[in-house]
Amino acid sequence: MDDPDQLYDDLFEDLEDGRAIIKTSLHELEDRIKDLSNEAEELKAQVRNLQQENEGLSKQNEILTRNISCLFKTAQMEISRKDKQIKALQQESLCASTSGARSVPLAIARADSLPAKEQTVATVFPALSNGGRRQDEAGISSKKDSSTENEASRDFVTVQKQSVEGRVRHENRLDMSKRNEDRRLGRQHRDRTDAVRVNDAYDKYEKYQDDTRKREREDKHREEHEKRRHREEHERRRHDEGYHGRSTTDAGGRRPSSHAARGHWKVHERTEFAVS
Repeated sequence: MDDPDQLYDDLFEDLEDGRAIIKTSLHELEDRIKDLSNEAEELKAQVRNLQQENEGLSKQNEILTRNISCLFKTAQMEISRKDKQIKALQQESLCASTSGARSVPLAIARADSLPAKEQTVATVFPALSNGGRRQDEAGISSKKDSSTENEASRDFVTVQKQSVEGRVRHENRLDMSKRNEDRRLGRQHRDRTDAVRVNDAYDKYEKYQDDTRKREREDKHREEHEKRRHREEHERRRHDEGYHGRSTTDAGGRRPSSHAARGHWKVHERTEFAVS
């Protein structure tokens, strides 16, 4: 039958071993909780950064949408104004050509009516041949006048048409130069915007690299600190166990039992007592 003191010593040593194991597990759990809390804080920071970037992109999208709608409305107004100008010029040209075409038949009708009257008078009243001759001369002069008037009207219509075409060509040239200038300004604006976007992207990439290197250094430092702390704790535990006359492992790398450790401690105790 075992001695009560021996049983008590065994129970006390088992209790101490259990406490040491619990302390070690507790420290490991605390370290793990700290690591997880740090990772959670980093994830929260990343989420906040992503939310800020998303808000910035949303604002840029709204600004671009407003600018595009304004440009579209301006283009529609410009197109409607040009259409009105073209219609007005076409109406003006049509009115000028219609007035010239009206004057030509009237002049021809006047020129044709005079010889007919003269022939009728010469046929009915042959005695009035001298008067008929004078009327022929008057008809010839009226024909000349009508032809001159017709040529003048044609020249007027031609001049009006040329002036209208010239104005239209001038407007088209102005529109073309304005469109080219708008295209050039648009290209410059796009180039500047692309350059700013590239610079921002490069700055963000540099910041990301710096943050990554910083996190790696912090992780390495934390890992070294944890290793050093575990090593110090292990050394302290070994020192405490060695103070009671026990070692953590035997020659074969195995942990000795409580009976072997107790016997080892008893041997040391007896040796020290004998020496004293």
